[in-house]
This record gives sequence, C-alpha cells and structure tokens, in this order.
Amino acid sequence: MAKQAKPTLPSGLDRGDLTYSFTSSQTTSHLASELTSRDGIRPIAYNWADQSEEVQGLITKVWKLEELTPEDLEKLPYEEYSRYLFDPRRRFDKPEALDGIRILEVCRPDWSVFGLQFCGSLLSEHGAEVIKVEDPAKGDAMRWAGPPPEEGGAMKAEGENWPPHGTSLAGFCENRNKYSVTMDITTPEGQEMFKDLARNVDVVIENYDAGFLDSLGIGYRQLRKLNPRLVYCGITGFGQFGEEAERKGFETATQAMGTLSSFTGAIQYDADSAEEAQAGFTPTRVGWPIGAISGGLGGAIAICGALLYRERKSGKGQMIDVSSYGLMMRSSDCSFSWYSSTKEVRGPYGNWDMSLCPYGLHRTKDDRYVVVAGVGRLWWAICDAIGTENSDILKNAFAENSIRILWTPQQQINEEIDQWTSQLTARELDQIGIDGGFAAGAAQNIAEICASPHFVDRASVLEVEDPLYGNVLIQGTRPSFSGSPGRIKWVSRPMGWDNETILKRYCGMSRDDLKRLEQDGIVSPKGGSPRLITLQKNPVSLNGHSGGSNQSALAKARKGGELTEAEEDTLTYDDFCRYLYDQKTVSKKPKMLDGMRLIDFTTMILGPFQCAMLGELGMEIIKLEFPGRGDAMRYSGPPEDQGGFLRWTEEGSGTKAEGILAEGVTEEVLPSTGSGLGWLDCARNKLHVSLDVHPGPGADILRNLVKKSDVLVENVRGGTMDAWGIGYRQLSKVNPKLIYAASNGPGQWGRDDLPRASYDILAQAMGGSVYITGHPDGEQLKVPIWVADYFGGATATLGILVSLLYREKSGEGQMIENSQLEAITRFLGPGITWYGKTGNIQERYGNRHRWVCPDGIVSTSDGFVAIGADDDACKGLWQCIGSKADGLAAKYPYNTDRVNESAQDEIYGIIEEWAAGKTVAEIEALAKQHGFGACPVKNSEDACSQPHYEERGEIQQINDPWYGSLKTQGPVPLYSGTPGYIEVAGKPIGWDTEDVLRRFCGLTSEQIKELEAIHVIGKVAGAENLRDWW
Repeated sequence: MAKQAKPTLPSGLDRGDLTYSFTSSQTTSHLASELTSRDGIRPIAYNWADQSEEVQGLITKVWKLEELTPEDLEKLPYEEYSRYLFDPRRRFDKPEALDGIRILEVCRPDWSVFGLQFCGSLLSEHGAEVIKVEDPAKGDAMRWAGPPPEEGGAMKAEGENWPPHGTSLAGFCENRNKYSVTMDITTPEGQEMFKDLARNVDVVIENYDAGFLDSLGIGYRQLRKLNPRLVYCGITGFGQFGEEAERKGFETATQAMGTLSSFTGAIQYDADSAEEAQAGFTPTRVGWPIGAISGGLGGAIAICGALLYRERKSGKGQMIDVSSYGLMMRSSDCSFSWYSSTKEVRGPYGNWDMSLCPYGLHRTKDDRYVVVAGVGRLWWAICDAIGTENSDILKNAFAENSIRILWTPQQQINEEIDQWTSQLTARELDQIGIDGGFAAGAAQNIAEICASPHFVDRASVLEVEDPLYGNVLIQGTRPSFSGSPGRIKWVSRPMGWDNETILKRYCGMSRDDLKRLEQDGIVSPKGGSPRLITLQKNPVSLNGHSGGSNQSALAKARKGGELTEAEEDTLTYDDFCRYLYDQKTVSKKPKMLDGMRLIDFTTMILGPFQCAMLGELGMEIIKLEFPGRGDAMRYSGPPEDQGGFLRWTEEGSGTKAEGILAEGVTEEVLPSTGSGLGWLDCARNKLHVSLDVHPGPGADILRNLVKKSDVLVENVRGGTMDAWGIGYRQLSKVNPKLIYAASNGPGQWGRDDLPRASYDILAQAMGGSVYITGHPDGEQLKVPIWVADYFGGATATLGILVSLLYREKSGEGQMIENSQLEAITRFLGPGITWYGKTGNIQERYGNRHRWVCPDGIVSTSDGFVAIGADDDACKGLWQCIGSKADGLAAKYPYNTDRVNESAQDEIYGIIEEWAAGKTVAEIEALAKQHGFGACPVKNSEDACSQPHYEERGEIQQINDPWYGSLKTQGPVPLYSGTPGYIEVAGKPIGWDTEDVLRRFCGLTSEQIKELEAIHVIGKVAGAENLRDWW
C-alpha cells in the first residue's frame, strides 16, 4: 500500500495557494470571484487575445459566477458556454431533477454487496428522497465493509454508537443524501411499519435473497395492493429466479458469473500465437466493484425508466429484477455472438485488444503505464509521431484495423510502440498525444486524480462539508445537467439517525412509541446500540422459494395465459417471477419508451450504447452515419478469418434492399469485410441513415429531424457540433424541449485534459481503473471489455431518463454532459475518501477484495472458483476447511477484523491450500451445504449453453433478417410490465435513409437523388464505396 502525506483539502489551503480549479468544492466556491480577479483567466481551447473586449468581459462574468442573458451566451466561445451551463459552483442555484420522488432503500445486514447502495446514491444525488431501512442490530452490511478501520477506513460521528468503529468507508461514501431509519422487518410490528412507509413512496429497492421479503409479506406481490403505483426493484447477485438465483451473491462471484474474469488478466506477449499466449492464464478480478456498479447503475436506469412510463402512460408501477452481473454481460461486446457463430471461446488479451490495434498499455522511461491508442486516421498519426523507418513501414503494411488485429501484426506494432515509449516520460507522451490528436496518457492513481486541475475544476472530485462527519473528499455526481444538476448535501448518517423524523411523518409514531420499540429491539436508538446485536432473534436472510404452486394457475401461466393477481398469489415466489418475466410474453407487453424519438449521431461504443439501451426499451432511434464510411465500430471485431465479421448479402439472407438508393445493391459494400461483431450489439433496434451533417443540406435535414425528436445524442469532440451550427446552443432554439446528451472523454469544458482524444482505454487509465487492477507483483491491467464506453454510456442513459422524467413536470429540455474519464472515477469506491482522510493510495490487490474478506478467486485442482463469505458464513467455510481454520472465527469475527493485510494473508493462505485439493464442483457443493458463497469462473461457452442465462433472457437466440442466426446479450434489467426486446440486431449502412427522409422530411424521389449525387446522403449498404475526405 502506497502512502503519502494526507492531502490538504481546499478549505485548508491558504487563499494565496488556492487556485481557481479548487473553488469547485462546496467549501470554497464562494471564493471564485475573488480568485478570478486575482489570477485572471487561462483558456484551454481558444485564444484570449483573439476575443473582443466585450467577449472578454462576458467570459470574466462566467468565471465570477455572474448571470448572463441568452444573448450574452451566444457570444461566448464554446468552452466558456459549456462552463456556464455546467459549472458545479452553480449547482445549488438550480432545481433537482428527482425532487418529489421518494424511495425506500432496504438494506440487508449480511453479505456486503453494494449495488443497492450505489443505485440509491445515483437517485438521491439527483434529488430523490431516499430513506435507508436498516436492521436495528447490525445496520447495513456496507457499514462493515471498507479499508481496515485501524488504517483510517471508517468515519465515526459524535453520537454514532454502532458499529463500534463507526461507518466503514465503502458504505459511508454511498450514503450520500440519504436518511437512515432502523426497523426489524422480520417482526410483525416492523412489517406493519414498513407497509406504512411503502404506502407513501414511489420506489422500493432491496437486496435481500430472492423471495425473502415476499416470505415476510412485504414483497412486491403484497405491496402493490397497498400502493399500485409502486416501482419495486430487487438487486441481487444472480437475479430473482433461475437455476443460479440461490447462489450467495458477492462481488467477485458476479465478475465470475458475468464471464468477465474468464478473459481478464496477463498473457505472454512474446508467444507465437494468441492460443499460446493464453496458456497458463490466471483469471483476475477487477480492482474496483464492477459487479456492484453493474447492478446499481442498471437498477437506477430501470427505476427512472419505469417512473417515466408510469407518468407518461400507465399510472402504475411494476417490478424490476436486476442481476448484478447483467449490465456487465451486456457490456461484453462480441463475446457471445462470436461464440455462437464460430464456437470460439473468448480468452484474455492482456493489455492489448482483440478487436482494435493499436490499443494498449506500454511502459515509459519513468516506469509509468501509458496508453497509446488510435484507429482510422489516428493510426497514421501514431506512426508519424514515432517517426522511425520501421513505423513508416508498419503504417503502410498494416493500413487496415482488420489486418492489425492479427497476432503477428499486433506483436510487431506493440513492440515498436514499446520501444518508442521506453524513451519518453509519461508527461512527454501526454503532450505528443495531444499534439498528434491520438489517445495517449498515463495510468493515474488516486492521488494524481485528486490533484488534477481538470478533475477538481469539474468537481469530479470535491470536498463536502458534512454536518456530522466534517470535511470529506469524495467523488462528485455524474453525469452533469445544465438545468437540474446533481449535488451532495451530506455524505452519510449514522444508523437510525432519522427514526424520529421519518417514523413520525409516515407512521405516526410518537417519542413514547419509539422508546417502546427501542426497548423491544424493533428499532435502534439514534446512532445504533451494541446491545441489540445480542437481541437479534430472527433470521435476517432466507430464500423465499418454498412450498408449492397452485397447479391450475401454474399450468395457465406456462401456456402463456394472463393470470389475475389472485392467481399470481397462489404461485411460489420462484414460479411467480418466472411468470412475470417469461420471455415468451415479451412481445405482448407495451414498450416503455414507445412514442419517443432519438437522433443518434455517435460512433464507437460510448454513444451508440446509450442509444441501443433506449432502443431496447422502445424509443425510436435514428442512427446517422457518414456516407462512404459509416460508424468506425463497423470495422471492429475479432479477426475476419476467425469469424469476427458478418456480411449481408441478398442471396444469403433473403432480405432485399429496396428503393431508389438501393438500385443494384445486393450485398454489403462497406465495410468490405461486412460489419464487425464489435459493432453489432450497439446497433440493435435502430433506423440506419446515411447522412453528412456538416454545414449545408445535411445539417438542415438534421434540424428538421430534431424538431420531431425528444433526444439527440452525440459523442464527438467538444465544440464540434456547435462549430457546425448543430450543437445544443442552436438546436435548443429549434426544439426547446430537446434533451441533448453530449459524451466524450474529458467533457465539454475544463482544464489541461480538455483537448485529449479519448478511447475507453484512456478513460480506464486516467480515471483510475488501470492503476488498481492486476496482481501486486504483476502489470497494471486494463479491463478487457470497453467498460468506460459501456458503463460511461449507461451513465448517460441514466442522465437521459432523469432529464425526460424532469421534463414531464417542467416542460423543459436541457443538455447533459458526460465524461467517460469521470464516470470511471465515480465507480472506484471509497479509495478517494480514504486517501483524503489518511493519504493512503489504493494499490493493486490481485484476486482479493480490498474491502471485504473473503471475496476473491482461488485455484482448485481443476480450475478457478470465486469464494466469499459474510461473518456468519465464514463459520461454515472454516468448518469445511477443518483444523487449519480452527480459531479463525474467534480471531476474526467481523469483516472489519479480516480486511487488514496480515489477516487476509493468513486467511487466503488457508483457503488457497484447502481449495487446491478440491474440484470446483466439490467446493460448489460444500458452499451450498454450509452457506458460504462459491461460483465457478464462467466463460462465453457456459453463458451460451447454461439455462439460467437463457431463461432470464440475458442471452438470447435471435434470427436477424440481415445477419442471420446468432446468440447475443439480451436487454437488462428485467421488467415485469415493459420488458426490453431485440427487434433487429443491426442493418447495413443507410438501409433506412430513404424511408426517414420521406417520412419525416417529406422529400421527393428527385430531391433524394440530388442529395445522393452531391454525396450528402449515401446509397444502401455503402454502395457508393469508401470515401476518406472528411
């Protein structure tokens, strides 16, 4: 563990040392005007001297937080226009998007899985009133998860009595803006209180074992009778039903279940083939809680979508089933379609990429890991920057990405880059990348992120003054909103801190009532109490799959019949969930976002994934691609000779191209290889239009489409659309209700990082993921899925749904700004707060969880397995291990005792020795018998062949009219009332151009022909052939 001096927070700096960037913290924002007057303004993307005196005065007003008129805003450089819209110093002057939404966050006291808490935080920081319901004896399990308390891994407020160490940082950081009440929901009186709360809320989120609340009479089936408008969301490791649903959920298990672990890790780069490079590979866990983020982010998206449908259409709630691995699997690009097409099982590629090259991590002469990445014209820029005779040979020999991704070219290219970067410092490479326009940057640790002017100016890291815990360094809210920004009002509350306020308001409880309930152990005193841990009588976790279903109702359900609520109540919980989420009934149910339209001007994954998620929910997506080129991701996939591309032909598919733009077109021309599998999972359910939106007729067509649309999504470099006259500044006049979502790497404004080109791998490096992933004695590692693109895109999807929900009451559109670098930083967990409190810098921890023990991957006699246990389950695990584990239960009773390094070394030493003598199947059987968690490391073959994934629709067999039969990821999460669906997997470039131009713009055949003749639009399937002049 690296450590440096505890950092000085912004409020602790002398004014003479305080820079403007650090005034983004809530503790220092009042000094912004003073520092502007003292230090002046340093632009990044424009020249100050080129601005008129009037514009300079307006820019100064922006930095001093003064109000500008709409006319003033028109005159600003784009960088300053964006700063004005999104400046976090203004956040408390604006309304909150989810104000008026009330949520119960029902937290289990065992098993530290914090997808639920992350979900609640994403909603509370945007204005929802979130009430945590915690067990009175132990509280939320996440209060016991984090860095070792003796190393500063917990915060304790005055009056906080339990847990004994205070609140561990993993739970502390995701208690933002939440109220805390305690309630023993296993007692009849506690259940009645819970029902009173549920009558008064919009949403219930819970993370107990599937069916546990139902077995207590307070699950979705019961609560919907009390509150028909209720949206109920269960976030578990493996879902509410399915053959894997009864597994114990823990972080590493979700990574193993989602197949990610099976291709994350180091390889032998000097091997003769990819297969040889993967020999002896060790599956490796990601160093941040990607499973929890997957579950929490997926849940928040689903909740906002369900609330929007309730407000727009139905007036009713529904149930949402979130598996924590679901979004992770959905983000695994071509793993499953590739296996289903070729039987190729995806394996590790280390710090290279199987679909893009160059796209990797390298070492510099100052021993830093750095990114060098770029495709298309950026490949040429990289070769020119290297400037050797060999790089010039490689540039021409491997001009196409489809050639570069083959093993031997990858080796030659990456070896050349290795030699080049070894002669440079990380800082020198940074500047070369910015000057050359390709992605280059160092893997940053948490201390570097917290000191970065770009991150702090944009409040992706900020200081918050908490009324109970003091000044805290923490990640800011994401994404950013121009009209209704998120904010952190406080960071945490001790257990039961709000019992009196909340239970009086919603349950009519008096102080005397509360005293009696405290004495009976049904609620805790304010701040918790250690005595209640000895009074706990009832089990706090139990699976609800018991008893038998009414056979008549069950038979009707299995035939696809529609059950009444009374009939549903006669089913077991397991059968009830199978009925609710039956994949055979998806097409019979309404589409959540039906009637809404989105313009998709995006490329690669970051933007396209946002649009695909919304398309799965029924929004009409119009995908714009440049004629003669198309989306760059069409050229991405595993090697062509290994089945990485699918090509439409009329003869092979039976699907015929029609219309004046399709004359003579019988096969896909661009890409010449067909479309890559890396593109396909983000192309589904879209209308594909070939259109050049540069200033001129194409931009006019876009404006016409915007008049009729609800959302526009783009992910080009900041200011590009504005310069073309089709940015938010211009389009908001065309359609004031437009939601405009702009995503890229560094954001639309900021400091020195603003000009960077960005890819997913750069966001992983600069956002903090790379530095903490890998083994302590090995290399820093990237996550092999494009996680900053997919999860960054999902963050923007959440922003779009939040904005649409806010528009329902305000009638106003707004702009959303989404940075994939900052999204990664937001996902890291409590490391930033730990660093701010102690100076400790989180390092790589290999296959162990830094905050929870045991929770990791170990080797068995025939493979690898994830093993995890909470405090009680550890006893069962120690019993299985036998005499070598004697004394561990007494020595390490709580997770807080087990997470320090010496304890983890002892515990894992014993577990690893024991597991090495057993098979994966034997450990699974013992785990089921003794109550601890175990999950094999599954791969793409397992996902495509095991019933659990298919029954839940997380893997689906589709028959696409253009690209044929394949298995692919299904929409996640699962919705009882408005399920996601896959209508088409994708289409060739420009397939729907003519239809869209006729339907929405009223163009005639003659006008369409004229636009094609001047290359404003293209022919179907790229039949105009490749053009590179943009």
